[in-house]
Amino acid sequence: MSTPTPGGSTRVKEEKIFVTVRVRPLSKKELALKDQVAWECDDNQTILYKGPPQDRAAPTSYTFDKVFGPASQTEVVYEEGAKDVAMSALTGINATIFAYGQTSSGKTFTMRGVTESAVNDIYRHIENVHFESFLCNMSISSTIKRDMLLLVTAFLWQLMRYNILQLLKNLRFHSNGKEITDNDILIWANKKVKDSGKHSRMESFKDRSLSSGIFFLNLLGAVEPRVVNWSLVTKGEKDEEKQMNASYIISVARKLGCSIFLLPEDILEVNQKMMLTLTASIMYWHLKKPTSFSLDTENGSSCETSSISTSDDSASESSFDDSGAR
Repeated sequence: MSTPTPGGSTRVKEEKIFVTVRVRPLSKKELALKDQVAWECDDNQTILYKGPPQDRAAPTSYTFDKVFGPASQTEVVYEEGAKDVAMSALTGINATIFAYGQTSSGKTFTMRGVTESAVNDIYRHIENVHFESFLCNMSISSTIKRDMLLLVTAFLWQLMRYNILQLLKNLRFHSNGKEITDNDILIWANKKVKDSGKHSRMESFKDRSLSSGIFFLNLLGAVEPRVVNWSLVTKGEKDEEKQMNASYIISVARKLGCSIFLLPEDILEVNQKMMLTLTASIMYWHLKKPTSFSLDTENGSSCETSSISTSDDSASESSFDDSGAR
């Protein structure tokens, strides 16, 4: 039986479980070791297992609902293997997409792309249909659901706005009460990256080169050495490489403890306000460290001062002269 889905495609038949297999290409390390390919895609539903050369047994075939070869792009895997499942959630169907496989088989790489594509399609669908039509598929009354959605959305926006205001207030505290301007934050970020020995630079918070993610990764590495695993960083030239860098930036910033409200798309599209907020969040996190910085807003320079505390009585007494003055 054919059933239409919100994405516009048609399913030929309904299945409770849809199993797909994606075969990844050999890694550079495996190629260097001259490893042999053990699996081959016979067609779009069959894979063949080939044993070692000394094994003369015939290849064993396995059949699945869909098979994607080493050259398949993640977008194709999503469109042909996961989109119908993801979009069926909008019709009230409980759907789950998960990846299973051994370590380093490509599960995270695949699911990252599938998840982002699914979220984009779901939001795009909601934007393109009448709000009441979307609500009618929900299990509770549309009035309650609409009120809940509006309330949650308003709360999130207010939370983000409050966070930004607090961030600016805290930065003002570290500049001796002077207002922090966008230019102050820009100068600070460029100086940190330059002082770390890196050559990337942003001309403004709408600099299109920021979409590669390299500058922010350099900035994160400058404020906290060794926090960035450079083996996970790409050149940021192709769209897929930029996407990976953007996701990694958010992951590293959150790991440090920065307040992050942006999505990878904000970096890819160089959302000016979100670029400013991201930079300011990293700046504030750095200023909170035991080694503090006071920002000179007159010329944009920063002065570093060490702040060391001790509970050693002898050390405390040595800080005073004979008259008791410090």
